[in-house]
Amino acid sequence: MRGLLVLGFDDSERRRQQMQEAARQRVFEKMAHGGDLNEILEQVALYVESSSPSRRCCILLLNEERNRLYSAAAPSFSELCPASLDGVVVGENSGCCGTVAWRGERLTVENLLHHARPEACRTFACETGVLGFWSEPIVASSGKVLGVVTVYLSQAGEPGDQDLVLLRHASQLSTIAIERKRIEELMHLEASYDSLSGLPNRRLFCDRLREEIAKAERGGYSLAMLFIDLDRFKEVNDTLGHEAGDSLLVEAAQRIRACVRESDTVARLAGDEFVVILAEVGEIAPQNRVAQSIVESMTRPFLIGEHIAYISASIGIAGYPQDADNVETLMSCADQAMYAAKQAGRNNFSFFTRRMQEQARQRLHLSGDLRDALGKGQLEVYYQPIIDVASGLPVKAEALLRWRHPQHGMVSPEQFIPIAEETGLIQEIGVWVFREAADTAKRWNALTEEEGMRQISVNMSPRQFVRGNPDVLCIEYLQAIGLNPKAVVIEITEGLLLDDQADVLNKLRHFHEAGMELALDDFGTGYSAMAYLKKFNIDYIKIDRSFVRDLETDPSDRAIAEAIVAMAHRLGLEVIAEGVETEGQRALLMAAGCEYVQGYLYAKPMPTVLGLQHDVLVEA
Repeated sequence: MRGLLVLGFDDSERRRQQMQEAARQRVFEKMAHGGDLNEILEQVALYVESSSPSRRCCILLLNEERNRLYSAAAPSFSELCPASLDGVVVGENSGCCGTVAWRGERLTVENLLHHARPEACRTFACETGVLGFWSEPIVASSGKVLGVVTVYLSQAGEPGDQDLVLLRHASQLSTIAIERKRIEELMHLEASYDSLSGLPNRRLFCDRLREEIAKAERGGYSLAMLFIDLDRFKEVNDTLGHEAGDSLLVEAAQRIRACVRESDTVARLAGDEFVVILAEVGEIAPQNRVAQSIVESMTRPFLIGEHIAYISASIGIAGYPQDADNVETLMSCADQAMYAAKQAGRNNFSFFTRRMQEQARQRLHLSGDLRDALGKGQLEVYYQPIIDVASGLPVKAEALLRWRHPQHGMVSPEQFIPIAEETGLIQEIGVWVFREAADTAKRWNALTEEEGMRQISVNMSPRQFVRGNPDVLCIEYLQAIGLNPKAVVIEITEGLLLDDQADVLNKLRHFHEAGMELALDDFGTGYSAMAYLKKFNIDYIKIDRSFVRDLETDPSDRAIAEAIVAMAHRLGLEVIAEGVETEGQRALLMAAGCEYVQGYLYAKPMPTVLGLQHDVLVEA
């Protein structure tokens, strides 16, 4: 060997680029693994700083009010310095960072000590030992400023082309990180929270209930679950419209939330169903108080635009570990208890019992059996006479649906009518009842042709009006059998009166124009919207049996009945009183001017096929 030829290369620039690229890749790794936003932004700041040891980077983001900046990442500043970066005012004449956020434009300052900026900038430069200042706004894809990326230099200087590219890259990376994180948060909200009420949805509720059950198991304490269903909400929703229904649900959610502790969970499962988790309850008393508070809060009127709606709540209560030891069973138990509260008259609460499980199974079986009941001939139409008070003769009758189940015998309408409405079977069944009643009215009038028109009333659910076309089907059938439309009366509930939807109003008007009369059933128990009586062309008002029952002993009920009759007559309407069982009740109603009565004083509902006589409706 004669000697060595040594070639030296400056490798620092290549190493710097390698380190910078590695820092950039770590930014993407943080994003890919769903890291915390501040951690990602801190990695962006380190990526900028990797370009030169004399540079320090901080990233400031706008607050929700968009009037101040707060520090999101400042890895190379001392713990005290970022505090001075928080709360930077955004404005034209504010500090350097505040100006960048205000204008949405890049700003570079060669030397902060010589720059005509607020004293705070020079003070910051003295405290941190920085001189140069380069700042780039962080801009969203919509053009909205989100914050600023700022580079501080230990010496004075203007940025070169590569420096400006680096700033843009850092701004773009920050934008991607911020928008991605906000999309993730939005997706989490949509997946876990109800968009209408803002409450946790079913998915998040089930997760929290599992957590609370696990805590209760470890701690050896109990918890309670409340299943809340809003009574008559569907009626409000069907009659006033979905927008009004949504407003009511939002208000109901707020009222429920106000009845529980901050540590308790309130969620909306679906529709008008809400649930509550009462954590760490060791006795029944707190559950009673909360449930009663919710029941009372729901009875207060709901102001919806120009309307006032009244609903109530039925609540079922089940507890861990006494009733169930897992999420699914606990929810099922509370649901069954809620149905028990409804069957007990609604507007109350009920605790779960083992007997309710059997009732729930029966309800499920009834739902399945009802689908075949019409086809198998199990449904029947009964008729209760409506008596003309003056003559004592049956001039009208009300058609009432009955279900003769092959195993359970006669099933109460209170059991199967709600099932029919929930499943949509009410449309098909309702049309069948109307046709049966129309056929009976034709036979009856054929026997009493010389004695005046005899009418049969047919009840119609609000769901028939909202989701079907009962007017068209019924009118076409009357024309097909050649029956005078005056022979059929359509009975509706008070809730339908509040419906301003053109579709429902047109259907009622169609009935009236065809020649059929309208009766308002159960008057006084619901909305009692007097102003709507003439608007909907009501012909008859039916006084609910709850006002008739104590006529002879309660002066208040007597005054109410007399007032209803007087009001109806002033409006040109006739009155039918339901539930008349004694001669004394009949006499008082007659004295008040009531035209018609129906009840057990005269006859119970009866199946009539051939039992029609000239002057009386009798059982076949």
